[in-house]
Amino acid sequence: MKKYLLLSISLLIFYLASRPPEQAVIFLDVGQGSAILIQNKSCQVLVDTGNYYKATHAIGKFLPKTDNVIDHIIISHFDIDHYAGLYNLLERYTVKNILVHHFSQMPKAFKGLPQFANIQEEFSYCGVDFRLLWPSKDYFRS
Repeated sequence: MKKYLLLSISLLIFYLASRPPEQAVIFLDVGQGSAILIQNKSCQVLVDTGNYYKATHAIGKFLPKTDNVIDHIIISHFDIDHYAGLYNLLERYTVKNILVHHFSQMPKAFKGLPQFANIQEEFSYCGVDFRLLWPSKDYFRS
C-alpha cells in the first residue's frame, strides 16, 4: 500500500513539475542572433528564429512533443541570424502567421508563403501587447 501511495505522489509531483507555466517568456539559445518564445496555455509567439536549425532544436525543449503548431512568428528583420531558422521551423511545425515589418526586404524564397502579413505599429497576440519601436511611415516622408 505504501508503495502505491509513494508512486502516486511521485507521479503527481512529476506531472506538476513538467506542466508548462501559465505564461512564459523564454530566451532561446540559438548562438548568434536571437529567438524569444512567448507562450501561454493556448498560444505561442516566436520573435525571430535565429540561425538555421538551432531554434527548432531549442523550441522543442519547451513545447510538448505533440504540439506541432506555432501560432505566430515575428521576424524583426531579414539578417540571416534573425530569420534563417524559419526554413527548418516550417519543415517541423505548422506556422499559422509569419509577421514582418512593412519596411523589411523579404528574401525571394519567402514571397509566396501565404502565412506572411505585415506588422502594424501596435498589435496583440496570445494576450501580449506589442508595440514597434521603428520609424513610422511618416518618418521617411519628411
